[in-house]
Amino acid sequence: EHDGSRRCFIPNLLVSHCYSSDRNGETIRAVSCGAGGTVVRITTRLDNTVDTSACPSGARTVTFPQPRRTYCSERVAGII
Repeated sequence: EHDGSRRCFIPNLLVSHCYSSDRNGETIRAVSCGAGGTVVRITTRLDNTVDTSACPSGARTVTFPQPRRTYCSERVAGII
């Protein structure tokens, strides 16, 4: 927040790329799809919508209101 305005940033995730987040989910980082821990692969990115029903059944979904964006993802079995 600065001078009475607030800026919120959303992640710019790429289809077919894999990501992991820290324990509280605040930091997302690109990782190898074979990395250890909890890894998700982005299967679909839908711009200008927050429609979670557009994702396949069973997909994990995340939406952002501004800019309007929906991500569909699947969990990847990484190295344990």
